[in-house]
Amino acid sequence: MLLTDDRHRGNTQLALLQRLSWSEGLYLAWITALTIGYGDLTPKTGAARLRCIAIALVGLVFSALFTGIALDACGLTIERYPGILG
Repeated sequence: MLLTDDRHRGNTQLALLQRLSWSEGLYLAWITALTIGYGDLTPKTGAARLRCIAIALVGLVFSALFTGIALDACGLTIERYPGILG
């Protein structure tokens, strides 16, 4: 629940900084956090740019953690079942 509340607060702040609607702020935050960056919405003010940088860095950390956990699980599966790959 805490993550949901923090995400919504960040999206609202980003939307206010950019003078975007709430849904556009949510879209910009998710695209930034997922490090996709389509380019259709971009931060215009310095404060919004700093917020997007912070969101992108958090997104990179969580992406790296998720990838590490997934690869570790794959490695453990291969160790446990040696013939699984053929």
